[in-house]
Amino acid sequence: MKNLSILFIIPLLFLSTYQLKAQNSSQDSKKIAILGMFHFGKTSDMSAIVMEDIQGEQRQTEIKALVELLAQYKPDRILLEYPLDRDSFFLIRYQQYLQGEHELTVNERQQIGFRLAKKLGHRRVYGVDYKMELPFEKISKYAQENDKGYLMENLGVMVGNFTGRESEKLKTMELSAYLSHMNSLEMDRFSNSLYLKEILAFGDLENPAGAAMAAAWYQRNMVILQNIDQRTKPGEKVLVIIGGAHRAVLRDFIEDRVDMEFVEISGFLKK
Repeated sequence: MKNLSILFIIPLLFLSTYQLKAQNSSQDSKKIAILGMFHFGKTSDMSAIVMEDIQGEQRQTEIKALVELLAQYKPDRILLEYPLDRDSFFLIRYQQYLQGEHELTVNERQQIGFRLAKKLGHRRVYGVDYKMELPFEKISKYAQENDKGYLMENLGVMVGNFTGRESEKLKTMELSAYLSHMNSLEMDRFSNSLYLKEILAFGDLENPAGAAMAAAWYQRNMVILQNIDQRTKPGEKVLVIIGGAHRAVLRDFIEDRVDMEFVEISGFLKK
């Protein structure tokens, strides 16, 4: 009888969750849009898409056009990929930029984030990142000790092919059009699959090395979600500018929150 009762209770719990979601889809819910980005400057990311001549006339024109498109969303706050302990540094830099005393550096936080915040009349920007080392050495050690070096080779080839293909695609596309492609369900699934399939391949019943690395990645993004939550208020509409792989995980988190609404930013990127 106990097992039968549980079978009835579980659907009711799911129904209650969806009812709460519907009730909170109101003025009190937080509207969260995430612009998944590749990094303009140098990065240690496994996947590094390259856009050449960022400070050249063409790309600068495209960045300004992108900001105009994003401004249509009219976010109340702009959250950027830098850790909380860098808040004072970026606040000073942003204030200097507003006063014409700072030249934007070659990274998306300033090229897009600062420009957009200024256009919208925001007094400041906010950091939400959480730095955390992923236990990459665990999967490397697993591959070496179990004669599975091909797993590392396959992972490297897959990532290399992806970044090469995307970098080539970006050469012939305007930035806003490329980011519309990058911020798609298809790309989100690819990013998540890297951890949920490729990384999980590094392990067995006795040594879940891949699972440990994937769990660390999810832990980092869980803290980022907590930071987003702490830096926003009910009813606000916000834009998070962050790496595309983060967007893929955060999207799932936000869509499962009863007090948040995920807003697809790609709809604002089309002219």
